[in-house]
Amino acid sequence: MVETGEKSAKAGAFGWGIIGSGESARRFASDLSLLPDAALVANHSRMLSSAEKFRETFGSASAYADLDSSSQIPPSTPSTSQHRARCISHRR
Repeated sequence: MVETGEKSAKAGAFGWGIIGSGESARRFASDLSLLPDAALVANHSRMLSSAEKFRETFGSASAYADLDSSSQIPPSTPSTSQHRARCISHRR
């Protein structure tokens, strides 16, 4: 996990987490930045380098590559929640 204090959630905003760093996740994160009462607080990718790059690009407060650590991230899209369910069911 990578955390940055300077990229914290907006006060009073609804915090979002995104699992994945593909095109759908990038579009969602970009649109999320347009909402005044929303903040990207966490993101997950299978590779930490991808998660960190996503965090730097979209201003997430935390980046994860470990699904156990990011299991509290709410899904942002139906395809993401399906991916999350698949990942959880394959956990060892």
